[in-house]
Amino acid sequence: LSFIHLLALQLSKVQEKLEGRKSTSCQRK
Repeated sequence: LSFIHLLALQLSKVQEKLEGRKSTSCQRK
């Protein structure tokens, strides 16, 4: 479970980074 949780967290971070790069000030949470 720990491994999956870590993977999910990393994936979320990567996705957020990619989204942030795509839309800098368009979609900022």
